[in-house]
Amino acid sequence: MALSGRSRVVVYDTRKLSEKDLEKSVLNYATPKWKNRIGYVPTSGAFLEQIVAIVKLKGEAAALKWLKGLKEYGKPYAKNSVALQAVENGEIDAALINNYYWHAFAREKGVQNVHTRLNFVRHRDPGALVTYSGAAVLKSSQNKDEAKKFVAFLAGKEGQRALTAVRAEYPLNPHVVSTFNLEPIAKLEAPQVSATTVSEKEHATRLLEQAGMK
Repeated sequence: MALSGRSRVVVYDTRKLSEKDLEKSVLNYATPKWKNRIGYVPTSGAFLEQIVAIVKLKGEAAALKWLKGLKEYGKPYAKNSVALQAVENGEIDAALINNYYWHAFAREKGVQNVHTRLNFVRHRDPGALVTYSGAAVLKSSQNKDEAKKFVAFLAGKEGQRALTAVRAEYPLNPHVVSTFNLEPIAKLEAPQVSATTVSEKEHATRLLEQAGMK
């Protein structure tokens, strides 16, 4: 059962860029125009899911071309938070991250005190991917009733508030509103792709290897 969602976004330096300077597709960031200006996190699970989404929506060749372009023109970072800080510090102009890293940073520093903002790619593009965290009851569980009750709690109002109170993920219970000022999930125009399987993640990892990122 899906419990919360997070959006792939482009965080950008408002001192260097405005919304009109940003791309309509995440694929366009893997180009010479963005050489040494765009950051990415190849070790991120969400980045891996974005590769899977590109394969599903655009094909394997497009995904590999994108990865090779990022490898050649972008700057890799070990963590999303590090990539975000690099944009904030003016080291790069923009980075591909998850929305909640910026929301946590802006809440800590005060949104009026930070130089970065989020761009939502929209247009059903892979750059607008929404990924989900969830919970399930294992068939092998010896405590199925208790596990089902816990999953039901997480999906309920109290559980959803607890899950999303300190982390800027989207609550999926329609009766719960995030404490963060999130872009409404209905306005994200996220692509409709099926949940990522283990084999698809393994395939995405092989594409990373082919692109020289691993």
